[in-house]
Amino acid sequence: MIKRLLSFNIISAILGILVFVIHGYVLSNLDTVLSYSLAGAYVFFQLYFTLFSVVIEIVNRISSSNVGYFYLFTFLIKLLVFGLKYQDILLAPEAPALSGRISLLIPMLIYVAFEAFYAIKLVLPIDKQQPSDLSE
Repeated sequence: MIKRLLSFNIISAILGILVFVIHGYVLSNLDTVLSYSLAGAYVFFQLYFTLFSVVIEIVNRISSSNVGYFYLFTFLIKLLVFGLKYQDILLAPEAPALSGRISLLIPMLIYVAFEAFYAIKLVLPIDKQQPSDLSE
């Protein structure tokens, strides 16, 4: 459990930093100025992924058959917290530029993929044993 938690969180942090650097580079080449902190969005999603992975491990220990339902519940909670955190940007009278809206969606989609993969790995663990030989 601890090994899985650490490995997934380290991998997601490294990939998140890599995507953040590439994302920032693309935005700087396009001379795009965002009305929010792009680093703040990535940090928000990384912290949420860390919290998600710890809590879903606890749920998996208690009732492994409910991991999928819990994933859906945490996804809803994340959308609500994300909406509260960025409501000034999302509900602004003048709509942000397309690049600003897409720049919020990119880290969200990346970390949703991390969370889904983590939940799938808990629900469907890979069996490392070789199938028994039927000829014996």
